[in-house]
Amino acid sequence: MINKLPNRKALRLKRYDYSRPGYYFITILTQNRIHRFGKIENGQMILNDAGKMVRSVWFGLPKRFPMAILDSFQIMPNHIHAIIGITALMVTNNNPDSAFSAGAHDTGAHDTGAHDTVSHDTVSHDTVS
Repeated sequence: MINKLPNRKALRLKRYDYSRPGYYFITILTQNRIHRFGKIENGQMILNDAGKMVRSVWFGLPKRFPMAILDSFQIMPNHIHAIIGITALMVTNNNPDSAFSAGAHDTGAHDTGAHDTVSHDTVSHDTVS
């Protein structure tokens, strides 16, 4: 039986363009809040293969999206928290004249200024960067 989630108030600001430059706090939950990324033992998050994959994808984002700046990042058993910066307008392929059309800036080499808060297979849940 699937738990029905409560109705929640939308947290997005009306008429705010979330592709605008700035820093954004995001949380991503697993479906049905199943523990898919690892477990907590003695106050430490132990990543399983799925958690390690999420970590790898997170740190690979700037190669795919050069306007992205990685900040704090925390993997938990059934969700992730992250702060990501956007340094320029990010648009989709719907606008071929944009500076962020697919592949337009993907050089594969640039300094992201990322803070590696998940540099090991074990991380403290209380880690704050």
